[in-house]
Amino acid sequence: MTIRRRLIFSFSAILLLLGLNLIIYFWNDLRLQSAFEEVRRAIAIENHLSSVERQLNDFHKQVTLLSQIGIDPQRDRETPEEITQFNSGLDAMRHELDQIRMQTSTSNAARFEQFAVTVQQLSTSWRIFYASLGRDQERAIAEVALHSGPLAEEVLHQLLPRLQQDEKDRVATAGTHFYEVSRLTDRVTVLILLASGILGGLLAISVSRHFTYCIGRLKVGADAIGSGNLDHRIQLGSRDELGDLADAFNGMAAHLRDARDELTQVNVELERRNTEQQALMEAAESANLAKTQFLANMSHELRTPMNAIIGYSEMLTEEAEELGVGKLIPDLNKINGAGKHLLSLVTDLLDLSKVEVGKMEINLEWFHVREMLNDVTSTMLPVARKNGNDLVVDFDPALGRMQADPTKVRQVLFNLLGNACKFTRNGRIELQATLESLSSGTWVIFRVQDSGIGMTPEQAQIVFEPFTQADASTSRKYGGTGLGLTISRRFCELMGGSIHVESEMGKGTTFTIRLPLNVAASSKQPPTAVTV
Repeated sequence: MTIRRRLIFSFSAILLLLGLNLIIYFWNDLRLQSAFEEVRRAIAIENHLSSVERQLNDFHKQVTLLSQIGIDPQRDRETPEEITQFNSGLDAMRHELDQIRMQTSTSNAARFEQFAVTVQQLSTSWRIFYASLGRDQERAIAEVALHSGPLAEEVLHQLLPRLQQDEKDRVATAGTHFYEVSRLTDRVTVLILLASGILGGLLAISVSRHFTYCIGRLKVGADAIGSGNLDHRIQLGSRDELGDLADAFNGMAAHLRDARDELTQVNVELERRNTEQQALMEAAESANLAKTQFLANMSHELRTPMNAIIGYSEMLTEEAEELGVGKLIPDLNKINGAGKHLLSLVTDLLDLSKVEVGKMEINLEWFHVREMLNDVTSTMLPVARKNGNDLVVDFDPALGRMQADPTKVRQVLFNLLGNACKFTRNGRIELQATLESLSSGTWVIFRVQDSGIGMTPEQAQIVFEPFTQADASTSRKYGGTGLGLTISRRFCELMGGSIHVESEMGKGTTFTIRLPLNVAASSKQPPTAVTV
């Protein structure tokens, strides 16, 4: 049985019990109303009989008194108003008897009719007496003696007491019946409530036990599958929604087991390939390290021939000027320029190699930032003017001395200013130096901003990679090896700082350097760089 059918069955049973309770309630109410009406009717008849008895006694006393007074011949006859009033009283008593007749049960109707007929005869005799009083005294006295007296004696002392006793017995019987009906309805109501509670409890226990058992089994199965036991299967044996859920769990576990087996095979294959790639990477790194160590160790051997070429070219240029051989000077200048350019490339390559093998050292010393900036700008000013650029320096007066490697700070600024001069034509280049205090310490901020060609966000993302420039056309048009920015970032990181770039295509580029004011006291971990 499905959960929906279980719930519908339970709900239908509850509705059935509720309907049965309502039926029993209305049945009990009808029984109680019937019993109560019987009691009320018996009490009303008893009250009416009491009223009739009172009126009969009053009329009997009045007639008896008038019959004794009526012997006096000097007494005046009854007035028509008195006769009418007397007859009205008798009519009212007859009306009350009619009310009793309407409420009398069939079992007591014959006895009441006998009483009513006798009372009617008595009333007729009293009417004759009252009408004859003062007019025909003999008839009046004879009426009392022969008719009304014996009738009154029969009504007041025989029929009425017997009828009153019957009604008292009827009231007692009706009251007893009412209480019996009330007890019966109470018992039936309690029994129905108990039956409803027991049946509802059995339904609730049955449904809750089914749910508890199935959900418990599902939880155990889910925990087992979640812990990795994909061979576990949930056995419910119920053909409902929970059984379908258990089948779905079992199907999921089977699929997961198959997927795990496939994944295990793939992982084994990947592990084998990773092992092979790791061996290849280690071999490549060893070769790269050997190359880098060779270049670092060959620093003197590579620089010495280049310095000799540059020196001899300068000496030959001077001798050519002295000997007046001017046509040789341009060729000698080309040799000298090419030698210096090659020496610069060799220097950058050797510096990068030293950083990679950990042989690059920083020489910390205190120096004046303003003096260092003056040296840098005086050196770079001719380079900036060569392309028609204006070089502007903005120095924070609060910035005095800092502890760092001044040679490497100069080289970084030379690289940045050199790039700004190279990629800017007839523009503006600005060098800023400010002081910034943060919770992490005090930082010196160098900012190189130009109005040159700029870069796209994609180009800015790779500009610090070694041997990389914005694109191939840039390298062909402006030259360069793509090592300057890489070395600059490595130098900044060695001094516990960072460098990042902000650029917009066609509007210019801004490089920002963050260095600790005191490199020796700062953390060696550089702050996070933000690249736009």
